[in-house]
Amino acid sequence: MIVGGLIGWRSRFLCQCRARFSTRSRRGWVTFVTRDKNCHKCDAARRWRITVSVLRNLLTATAVGLFLLSPQLGFAEETPSAESALNDCAQLEDLSLKIRGCTLLLDRAEGVSPELKASLYLLRCIAYERTGEFNSAIADCSAAIALDPRSQAAHHTRGRAYFDKGELDLSVLDDTEAIKIGPKDAELYVSRGATYGTKGDYDLAITDFDEAIKLNPEEAKAFLNRGAAYANKGDKQQAIADFRQALALDPSLEAAARNLKALGAGAAQ
Repeated sequence: MIVGGLIGWRSRFLCQCRARFSTRSRRGWVTFVTRDKNCHKCDAARRWRITVSVLRNLLTATAVGLFLLSPQLGFAEETPSAESALNDCAQLEDLSLKIRGCTLLLDRAEGVSPELKASLYLLRCIAYERTGEFNSAIADCSAAIALDPRSQAAHHTRGRAYFDKGELDLSVLDDTEAIKIGPKDAELYVSRGATYGTKGDYDLAITDFDEAIKLNPEEAKAFLNRGAAYANKGDKQQAIADFRQALALDPSLEAAARNLKALGAGAAQ
C-alpha cells in the first residue's frame, strides 16, 4: 500500500494516520494520507495549512485594530473585555474558547473596518475547520472573502474545509485562487497537488509537487506525495527516488519508509 503524507505546517510532530479520502488506481495503490478521525495529533494539526508568517501578520493586524477600536465595541462590565475576547480569539490551542472569543468580537464589530472584520471571520473559520465543523468554516471563510476578496488565507482555509467534506473540485478552485493571489508558497502547491492526487489527476499533482520543490527543495511532503503520484502511474523507480529523498529530508516520515518497503526497496541510495 502506497501512501502520501499531507498534514500541514505543524508537520514536525507528524503522526501517521490512514487516509480519510483515498483513491485507487488499476494498480491498487492507495494515495495521499490525510488523517484518521480517531488520531488526536492529526486532529490537532489537520490541514491547517496557513503559513506561520501569514498567521502572525494576521494576528498582529487584528490585535492593533481591536485595541484601537475597543471603546467602540460596547462591552458591558459583566461580559469579557475586548482584550480578553481578543486573547481568546487569537490563541491557538483551546478551539472552543477561540470560537467564543471571535464570536463575541464579531457580535460587536459593526463599526470596524471590513478588513478587520474579515480577519475575525477568518480566525473563527480556522477554528471551525480544525474542529470538523466544515459547513461553519466554509460560511465564515466565505464571509471573510466577501469582505476581503484577496485574502489568500481565507481561500486556502476554505479549500481545506471543502477537501475535508470531499468536495474536491471546490477545494482545487480555492487553492488555485490562493496561488493566484500570492505570494507563492510551496505549501499551497503541496495542498493543491494532494487534492489532484486524491482525484486521480496524477499528472496535475506531479506538476504541483514539482513547483513546490522548486520553491522549497527541502519540502519533504512534496517528495512524499510526488512519490505516491508516481507510484500510482506505475513509475516505480521515480517513486522510490522520491520516497528516499523525503526520508532523507525528514527521517520521521514513517509513510516514506513504509512505501519503500512496499516497493521492495530500502532507504539507502
